[in-house]
Amino acid sequence: MKSKFRIFLLISLGISAISCKQRSQGADPSARPTERKILGPGVDYDPVGAPGDAAELALAEKLATSFEARRTHGWGVFRRVIRPVLVSGSRGSGGSGGSGGAIVPVFQTWYDAGEVQELFRTYYAMVREDRGRGAGQRSLEAIFTAAWVAYHEQKSISPDRNRVLYDRFQGLLEQIQVDPGRAGGLNGFGATAGVNGRGVVLLSPQLVKAFMLNYEAVVRCQEQAADTANPVQIRLETGDLAAAFSKALQRFSDDKFGACFGQPLPRGAVAVKLTWSRVGGPASVAKVTSLANFDTTETGVAAMKGKSGTWRIADQENSQRPRTVSVPDANRIYRVRTDNGHEWALTGIHVTTRETREWVWITLWWGGDQPDGDFGGDRPDLCEAGASGDCADLGDYFASWNSYKMCVVSAWREGDPLMNSATAAQFERGVGFGGARWSDGLIAAARSTRAAYTAERRAADGRFFTWCSNPYIEFEAGMGDSNCIGCHQFASPGSTFDQAEHNRLDKIVKDFPADFLWSFDSGSNHTADRILGEVRTEESRSGSGATRD
Repeated sequence: MKSKFRIFLLISLGISAISCKQRSQGADPSARPTERKILGPGVDYDPVGAPGDAAELALAEKLATSFEARRTHGWGVFRRVIRPVLVSGSRGSGGSGGSGGAIVPVFQTWYDAGEVQELFRTYYAMVREDRGRGAGQRSLEAIFTAAWVAYHEQKSISPDRNRVLYDRFQGLLEQIQVDPGRAGGLNGFGATAGVNGRGVVLLSPQLVKAFMLNYEAVVRCQEQAADTANPVQIRLETGDLAAAFSKALQRFSDDKFGACFGQPLPRGAVAVKLTWSRVGGPASVAKVTSLANFDTTETGVAAMKGKSGTWRIADQENSQRPRTVSVPDANRIYRVRTDNGHEWALTGIHVTTRETREWVWITLWWGGDQPDGDFGGDRPDLCEAGASGDCADLGDYFASWNSYKMCVVSAWREGDPLMNSATAAQFERGVGFGGARWSDGLIAAARSTRAAYTAERRAADGRFFTWCSNPYIEFEAGMGDSNCIGCHQFASPGSTFDQAEHNRLDKIVKDFPADFLWSFDSGSNHTADRILGEVRTEESRSGSGATRD
């Protein structure tokens, strides 16, 4: 982009497991101190809709009962998480970042579990110091604000304190100056040994803050989950479950959402999960030259259903595998460059937002050679004048995002009467074939969705169980026949994903201690367990648990 760059989004003090199956593997992909110094503080997510319980309930009802409103909302969320952010300290001189500097999408300013751990270490040290003073304690909110500022200052990056870090910082700035596309490689990419980086989860600032302020509840949940002598049953919504479910549910029980946070999560809480393919780099590293070109038309979704909910299986005949196309250029897929000349292409992104009580579940995937068909047919203009900046200057940035398709759910069961039509003919009459009522693009997305609404998916009340699946993320056998929320209801402290048990469509449990977040705890690489580890480490040093009630 060679035209003038505007300041798109001011980075101010920010005061977010998406797919059930995948988990982070390999080296920790956290933004290192130098990368965070350049990125600056994470940018808050701006939730859709008005605050307050009444507005939240109204939004949930609107999304549940209107397929059109649901997809409009899904694209709106996507717009917000890819809003361009000017990288702190960058100096532009043309190139893809424009004359004002390099840019990254909002979500790439967010935090993975490793960085949350580093931030918590700073915060918890301040908490212990404050509590040690006795009277005149500051609120946890005030301590968090101080810790947030201290962490992002990264004072160690100075020529006097750490010359190595300082030189790396200066080197990165110079790289970004010459190659603005290098900024995208600062955070959230797949640091794995293979060509695919899967399971990289980033948390929005408000979700990070919730973990910090409620760390005592988080720690209690983790400790109770480990108490195998006194398991606590989570109550079930129905009584027809196999006993095998108990191994994931004998953890923690409460009659409200988010008990492990001690309070409901804020509406600005968001988690994103990213999948990448390495498409460039030195000759010594493995990389791909082509990407799967999944068929998500009515025919393609029906074929996935016909293969027991499987988008692809490694031992299938070649004719049954998805077609491939050559890796496109940066105008047709979002690409980033990382250390040592490695280049990655973003193939899939899960986004879940706490804008409604049971969250909104959105997933996007690269659309191959037909990005504007089916689930991309109703894609709006992704650049928002004012919120994003001068759209005329941002054509190059948004070009790649126009190659992604999207599906979205917000409830277990379909609430749109047209989507629940008994026959295809009834549906076509209802939507007004030819765009009389719905746009052609919306109808195309609806047809592909209804291809998953087969007879066995219809509930006793006549409604279909919802469907949404990302072929780049849910590619294991049986994972394509999903609706996201049915699986995430089982997220609880100490639990691990079990596809045979958790790949459900309907509401089964009534207690949600981790508030649907598999990223709350799924081993040592995830957030709650890291927080517990920091608390135990510090308490073992001091021999005291004085900071916990």
